[in-house]
Amino acid sequence: MVVPMQHVIKTFLQDNKYRIFMYFMTLTFFMFNCIAQKTTPATTLTNSVAGLQLEDTMIVKDSVKSMVYNVYRLDSVHHKHPVSIHIQVYVKRTFSDLKIGTLTTNKEGYGEIVIPSGIPGDSAGNLILNSRIENHPLFGTVEKVQIIDCGIPTNYQPKKFQRTLWTTVAPIWMIVTLTILLVGVWMHFFYVLLKIYYIRRENK
Repeated sequence: MVVPMQHVIKTFLQDNKYRIFMYFMTLTFFMFNCIAQKTTPATTLTNSVAGLQLEDTMIVKDSVKSMVYNVYRLDSVHHKHPVSIHIQVYVKRTFSDLKIGTLTTNKEGYGEIVIPSGIPGDSAGNLILNSRIENHPLFGTVEKVQIIDCGIPTNYQPKKFQRTLWTTVAPIWMIVTLTILLVGVWMHFFYVLLKIYYIRRENK
């Protein structure tokens, strides 16, 4: 008996209407979520928020390198008003930021912090300095990023043919251990075959 295709489709829709409804609801939610992510503007941290200006300058005194900060607020006619505020200073690292100190600007809006010596930098000795005003009740979070020449030149290129677990060349101890284990397994395998051969030979 040949069942009409319309009857098959109608039966399928009746039996699976809940699943079809959930499928279209999930698809609709996914589409609206993608559109919302594309249209939502990204939040960018800058050195100027709500009229607050964060300026930094590196100075050298007796071979000691420091950062001098000037924080002020601009009014509607662009007059400068000094701001006394806390500034957190970090150095960019591979996985997280290294905090090197905290300072508070004075009534004139100026503050100074000494950059510690001995911090590893890139191949040229550069460091990425991140000066940040965090979670201020009026200005929120203000961030200033600057590249400074205060680090130790470091070459991060690994040695060629270094025998470690995370390179393509295995360590010697791993090769020896694996060889002993494989030899032991195959010796036991051939030993069992040899015993089976002797048992069958004695039975004959």
